[in-house]
Amino acid sequence: MKNNLLFTALLICCVGCTTIWVKAPEIEYKHSGLKIRAMLPSKWMRYTPDKGLILTKDGTTLDIISVSRIRFKDKLEFTKRQFTEDMSVLDLAEVEIDNFKSDTNRTQWTILQNKPAMVRSVDAYFFEYTCESLSGLKIHGQQYGFIFNNFVYRIRFEAADQFYYGKTVDDFLQFVKSINLEPTKD
Repeated sequence: MKNNLLFTALLICCVGCTTIWVKAPEIEYKHSGLKIRAMLPSKWMRYTPDKGLILTKDGTTLDIISVSRIRFKDKLEFTKRQFTEDMSVLDLAEVEIDNFKSDTNRTQWTILQNKPAMVRSVDAYFFEYTCESLSGLKIHGQQYGFIFNNFVYRIRFEAADQFYYGKTVDDFLQFVKSINLEPTKD
């Protein structure tokens, strides 16, 4: 009896901690927490944590699209710098690039492009980069970022450079083009 109880408790704990991935719908997807709507890439899988959206086609190590938003003055993952409300989009990009380069799990950073962009008529930044994981995996990525509804939105794509980047980058670009932003009601 004691073993059955222990097994049941362990099973509940493991199932409760499992990330649930579902097939991305081939219709417009609405994320009420992020206040966006978008067409998710066909044949990708979706995971929706509390404050974001994560998509993958071949596994998150091989290709990943993530959408998140952060409040001004919130602590970033790897840098002491912060986003502020008075920053231009290129200033936002510089803070984000510093955040990336401060990640000790990655090396060999190269910024290939850093320029202004638009996401659904909102001024944005766009940068493209390459880096290497500590295990030696070469990563190629792109990120858009912009201010909307008093948040800094971050839309990122990363893939293994050798094969998966070329295979899935167009899915990311189509995803970004499909994004519709929903203003908050004040």
